Amino acid sequence: MTRQGRAAIAFIGIGLLIYACVYFAAEQLMYRNGHGNPVFKIATTEVQAFDWVILGASHAMPLDFSNSNDLMQRDTGQTIINLASPGTGPLYNRFVLETFLRKHRTRNLLYVADSFAFYSRAWNEDRFGDVKLLRATPFDLYAARLLLQYSRQEGIDWRAVAD
Repeated sequence: MTRQGRAAIAFIGIGLLIYACVYFAAEQLMYRNGHGNPVFKIATTEVQAFDWVILGASHAMPLDFSNSNDLMQRDTGQTIINLASPGTGPLYNRFVLETFLRKHRTRNLLYVADSFAFYSRAWNEDRFGDVKLLRATPFDLYAARLLLQYSRQEGIDWRAVAD
C-alpha cells in the first residue's frame, strides 16, 4: 500500500473515532437533559403496561408539569405516561405511539387535539425537521427505521432520519 493510501486510511479512522466519541458524549448528555422528550420517556420507563397514554401538543403538557402526573396516578390508582410534545400534530403523535407500542401496552389513550395541527404541514411532516424536537431523542434503531418509513410514505424529509 502506498504512503498516500495509508494516510487516507488513518485520516478516515481518526475521523470515525472522533465521530464515535462525539456521538457517545451527545448520547450521554441527552440522557441527562432529555427528560421531556417522548421517545426518551419511552426508552427510560421501566413500566411495561400503562392504564393511560396521553398524547398531543402543548395543551396536553400541563398534565405532566411539576408533580401533576404523580398526583393523578396516586389519586386514581392508575399508571399514566404523558408523551405530549409542544407544537406537534397527529403525524408526530402517531410516530410516538407506534414507538411506544413496540415494547409497551396501554389500556386507554387520551389525545388532546389542537385544531391547528390538522391543517398544516408545519405541524406534521415539516415538524420532524425541527432539530429542537429530535435532538433529545435517544438513539433507537426501531425509531430510526420508523422515521425512514415515514420519509418514504408520509412525506417526511429524509434529513430528519439523519438528525
